[in-house]
Order: sequence, then structure tokens, then C-alpha cells
Amino acid sequence: AVMVSDCPASQQTPYASKVVAQWYCLPDDSALAMAQVKFDRRINSLSLGSSDGFGLNHGWPVMLLVVFVATALGYLYLFMLRLLAKGLIWVCVLLSIVALIGAGCY
Repeated sequence: AVMVSDCPASQQTPYASKVVAQWYCLPDDSALAMAQVKFDRRINSLSLGSSDGFGLNHGWPVMLLVVFVATALGYLYLFMLRLLAKGLIWVCVLLSIVALIGAGCY
């Protein structure tokens, strides 16, 4: 096994690794397994299970509210689009004309 401190351009703390293609240092299988175990412990300590009161059993009123609010906002967007679409198209057409004339005069 090669230590990371022996690898090119290494600024990390040493751990068991192997050289691949004479350039890359990859963790040795045992070091990789230990890193995975540590990572899994951290993730498990941060995860929120249904026993914490954040599950669907307790959150369904919020989900139901979100569905209704999203539906109402979607219909409001469609209504506003229907009212403003014609004017928005004319503004874009006029701005395009002005921009092309301006670019032609330049």
C-alpha cells in the first residue's frame, strides 16, 4: 500500500491508497470501506425518520394545503397570461423592431 502523502500533488492527511495509472491515488479497499461506514453513520444521524413526527402521518395537512395553493396559483397564472398575452406579444414585436433599427443605425 502507498500512503497518500507519497502521491503527486497531495495535501491530505495520509491514508492507505494505491497508485493507478502512475498518476492517481485511490483509497485502499479497507480505507474506502471505513470511509463508507463513517459516511453512513453521519447520514443516519442526520436523517429524519417517521418517528420524529415529520412523516406523512403528521404532515398531510400541509401537503393538502400545498396542493390547493399550487392549483390556485396555477389558475391565477393562466388567467394573467390570458389577460396580458396580447400586450406582451406587441411589446416584444415593438422592442424587436426598435432594436433592429437601432442596430442598423449603429
